Amino acid sequence: MTTNLAHAWDGSERRSLPRPSGHAAKATLKPELPGTVVRSVPDIAKDVVQERVKQEAAAEQIGISAGRLSSKLSDGSLTLKQLDALGDEVVVPLAEQILETRGRNPVAVIRQAIRDARKAMEIIEQGVDFLAE
Repeated sequence: MTTNLAHAWDGSERRSLPRPSGHAAKATLKPELPGTVVRSVPDIAKDVVQERVKQEAAAEQIGISAGRLSSKLSDGSLTLKQLDALGDEVVVPLAEQILETRGRNPVAVIRQAIRDARKAMEIIEQGVDFLAE
């Protein structure tokens, strides 16, 4: 069989394939104008819960584990009943955020831009910390 493989290559020019770089491919960010994207309610709920209460305390109030709460926040399966169990500390800001986001008033657009900028800064800081290690 090796003789067949040896004869299969006739010395013709081989196509060069890109060599692996060892770095994971990174998604490109598509910048969008503020106010052009309506955030989903599960995304808003996740942000509000994470900003207002500690995850362990919130999970205890709902009656689930902290890991399960994290999963439910990530996949958007947290129910209204579970959100209501977190009390007015979460429900009122959540309702306000939904109204602001869905209303698309200029204040909501600016506040969303500020939240997005803060998240971006957090990611940048994590990257700098990682590179500094």
